[in-house]
Amino acid sequence: MNIQIKAKNIELTPSLKDFAEKKIGSLEKYFNLMQTPDDPSLVSRIEAVVEVGKTTLHHRKGDIFRAEALLSFHRNTLRAAKSADDLEKAIDAVRDDLQRQITTFKEKLIDKSRNQQ
Repeated sequence: MNIQIKAKNIELTPSLKDFAEKKIGSLEKYFNLMQTPDDPSLVSRIEAVVEVGKTTLHHRKGDIFRAEALLSFHRNTLRAAKSADDLEKAIDAVRDDLQRQITTFKEKLIDKSRNQQ
């Protein structure tokens, strides 16, 4: 899985980059289950673009952080965006949303293959 991390209105520290890579990279195990014997290289073709940052530089009620992730694989794209008062909470929420979308996608594939038989 190729992961690109971009920062907007904040500095991308190594610890923040590692945290985001670890959280988004943990979604790779869900794609391992979707591999087929005729297509074992699905995981290597997954592209993840993660954008983290502050929504604006001048909030009155404190900082509001936003995380957005775009997951592209085999002509499919999944997108999740969340805002929170802490950047790590926003990244966790994006990861959870993407996990839900991946499992829904897998269930659709399974149902589709069952209906074709």
